[in-house]
Amino acid sequence: MLREQLDQATSANQNLTSDIHRLTADWQRAREELEHKETEWREEVRAVTLNIVTFLSVTLNTVMF
Repeated sequence: MLREQLDQATSANQNLTSDIHRLTADWQRAREELEHKETEWREEVRAVTLNIVTFLSVTLNTVMF
């Protein structure tokens, strides 16, 4: 009886360990994906900002001269 319980506990621990490894890998992938999306978003913000600044600069130069 104790041997059966030990076997069941060992099996449960192995399953939990496997779940933890899987969840850790999933979490890492999700984190890396979010970091990549954040980098893309920051680059897009920089590009839009540069376009706006360029437009305003050209517009103001045209109006002033």
